[in-house]
Amino acid sequence: RNGQVLNSPMAVVIQEMVACEVSGVLFTLDPVTSNPSVITITANYGLGETVVSGSVEPDTIMLRRKDNGKLVMDSVIVGTKHQRIVMQDSGGTVTEDLDENSRNESCLSRETALRLGKLAINIEKYYKSSCDIEWGILDDEIYVLQSRPVTTAAAETDNEIKHEFDAPLQCENEYYTVANVG
Repeated sequence: RNGQVLNSPMAVVIQEMVACEVSGVLFTLDPVTSNPSVITITANYGLGETVVSGSVEPDTIMLRRKDNGKLVMDSVIVGTKHQRIVMQDSGGTVTEDLDENSRNESCLSRETALRLGKLAINIEKYYKSSCDIEWGILDDEIYVLQSRPVTTAAAETDNEIKHEFDAPLQCENEYYTVANVG
């Protein structure tokens, strides 16, 4: 579905947890309009859980790809981020309130946002697909924590879903059954 292999093998990845100072999510297209010239970054201090879960309003940075290949900062909206989640030395995580200065300034510099954008473009080129990337930064080093294809841009229309089985199977290893379907 949505360009993904239906019968793909499962993998388990075990990663060392990074005590990120800033982290977030990046889309190599606008997640609302699917505009591929826009790169959308959402970010907060600490671990990315607050961004992914939506427990804070993160900073939102929009980058734009120019026709000449140059990447420029289009807009910065400083979110009302009031908390961050950080790692504890003893293990686990803890939620901390952010001070007023941190709440009112962007957690990413212009330079870092552009570095993230350039890295995301390289990932997108490698996978030949728009990407949803979770990232973190520690000591000015960017860590890519996860990257997956953006599926909402290629979501099927109601008509495509209605006529999904009108065509023959795509390959010889696919099987279709309606057994036990009401």
